[in-house]
Amino acid sequence: MFIDSRSVEEGAVIETTVCIIGAGVAGITMALELEKPGISAVLLESGGYKADDDTRDLYRGENVGVPYEFADGCRSRFLGGSSNCWGGWCRPLDPWDFEKRDWVADRGWPFGLEELRPYYARTHQLLQLGENNFEPAYWEAAIHRNDVRRHPFPTGKVRDTISQFSPPVRFGKVYRKHLLDAKNVRVFLFANALNIDTDSEARTVTKIEIGTFTGRRFAVRAKHFRAGDGRDRKCAAVAVVEQGAEGGAGQRQRSRRPLLHGPSAHHVGEGELQEGMGAQQALRHQVSLSEPRGVGVWHVHFVAVCADAIGARKREAAQCARGSTRCSAAKTRRAPKR
Repeated sequence: MFIDSRSVEEGAVIETTVCIIGAGVAGITMALELEKPGISAVLLESGGYKADDDTRDLYRGENVGVPYEFADGCRSRFLGGSSNCWGGWCRPLDPWDFEKRDWVADRGWPFGLEELRPYYARTHQLLQLGENNFEPAYWEAAIHRNDVRRHPFPTGKVRDTISQFSPPVRFGKVYRKHLLDAKNVRVFLFANALNIDTDSEARTVTKIEIGTFTGRRFAVRAKHFRAGDGRDRKCAAVAVVEQGAEGGAGQRQRSRRPLLHGPSAHHVGEGELQEGMGAQQALRHQVSLSEPRGVGVWHVHFVAVCADAIGARKREAAQCARGSTRCSAAKTRRAPKR
């Protein structure tokens, strides 16, 4: 069920079991999973069904890190989130991504890669990927072509990796019908989280206050709250936490700007191989430089691409070139910083 937040009764309090903030890949996935066992959920989305300038401008902020130019089309603040402008790259984390690194503050996971493997397997259908296999040797054998072979390097400083391409799945379009037909999930569009209320010790969230550009205000009260935004955005731009803890009663902490992570790898080269692979798959050979252990390692990166994905990306690129309104990246109006 979809609800336009601009039409919600002023001052209303929406009751639910789970409240999810953000209807992107993570938020929509969580909502669909909660629908299966019949758990009542509210899914809050800042935008609507398509991009609009006012909502997108909420992402604007000040870059205080490595100089990096964010184009208007690189973030999508409407139903489906960044899947609307996502290229479709999919690859599981590596074991060392979970390790604690003494030279990096606040790093280290409480579990390892094995904990996530069953969940990775479940995402393949959701993302419309191929087999749940990312071993280079497997794909080399499956492709079985003399002109697609790995080159061994004796130094051990070159590592082969595999990624797969989703078509890509635009979650707001592909799963809109599922959300519309959901009996236990209510999706509130144009709903911006303005304030997060907690208990007196600031340990438990009790309520989210919502606002729209039209001035409408209401709230969502739930037993459980989940942030459905991606790993790039670590803090909501408009979230305000009211703390009532001892020693800080009534203190308000405001995140004034969005906090974003910039690029973590340096692209150094790319070479195109033949697309035709029995109408089944194609490869693209890409080389990138990254530092998973703090030591420079060259990655020879092979990307398994479904034939359908190639066609989908070409069609979308053509729409962007024509300035089609169907292409989310085509809207590039720049507004002054706020």
